[in-house]
Amino acid sequence: MNICAGFGPQDFTGGGHVVGDGAEKAASVRLTFANDIVIEDTIDNGVVLFYEPHNVVMPTDVTIVDDGGNVLATYQEFTAFSP
Repeated sequence: MNICAGFGPQDFTGGGHVVGDGAEKAASVRLTFANDIVIEDTIDNGVVLFYEPHNVVMPTDVTIVDDGGNVLATYQEFTAFSP
């Protein structure tokens, strides 16, 4: 996922295009933050958008899944912003 985000002590916003090999099979993206907050969005027109009204702790585990719930990709994001 090509993600752009903004975050601070009160909230997290982010989004971007789901790209790469097999991206056309992707149905949703889940973000799991280090403080166990989980947010998920379905992919619409190749794009996901996120908003979390609580403080989140980095890094973030990104999981991309297909319509059947099969994991297509996982990786960590925002490792440079970890405490």
